[in-house]
Parts: sequence; C-alpha cells; structure tokens
Amino acid sequence: KDKLEPPGIFRCMEVLGVLLRFHSGSIALAAILIGFLRPFRFLMGTLTAVTRMPQNPFSFMQMSCCPCIVDCYAMFLDQFSANAFVDVVLHGSPLWSAMQNADVVMEKCQTTANSLNGTT
Repeated sequence: KDKLEPPGIFRCMEVLGVLLRFHSGSIALAAILIGFLRPFRFLMGTLTAVTRMPQNPFSFMQMSCCPCIVDCYAMFLDQFSANAFVDVVLHGSPLWSAMQNADVVMEKCQTTANSLNGTT
C-alpha cells in the first residue's frame, strides 16, 4: 500500500501564507465596516428600541414622522454587529455570510451567542 507522506515544510508555509493573507483581509474588512457603522448602529438602535416600546409617547411620534428608521435598522444596520465579526474570526467565513449566520445564531441560540461573547 502507498503511504501518504506528510507535506514538506515549504508546502505548509505556503498554505499558511495563503490562509493568513486572505483571512486577514476578511478580518480587516469586517473590522473597518463594523467599526465605522457602530455609532450609527447605536443611534438608530436606540431610536428603534424606544419606538418599539408600547407605552412610550415618543414611539407614536417617531412612527408617524419617520417609520423608515426602524425598517432601515432591522434590514441593514442590525446585521453589522460584533457577533458577525466573531463569526468571521472563528469560522473564516466571508463577512456577508457571517452576518447572516450571526443573525440566525442570535435568534435561535441566544445562550450560545452569549457564551461566545463572554457574557453569561
């Protein structure tokens, strides 16, 4: 029988270089986008949370003046979270699929998401 020989040290270094080059680019893109959008997420997330409160008079005023804020936050900004960054780093997945995966984990497995973030 033919025995498989382990790859040489140069082949391992080449694979490691490719891995670091492309994975580092994904991490850098995620860090830049998520970091840039964090203040907007905070502002619009706060307005969305206040709007969703049932007995708050501000929610009626905000929903009558500009209901698009809640929709924009829910459809776009809510996905650019630290959970998506954690998914990029741990799984090596592209940013866009990591954002969708982080949303699924947050909806279905809240305990797992909190454990990964260090909150218990």
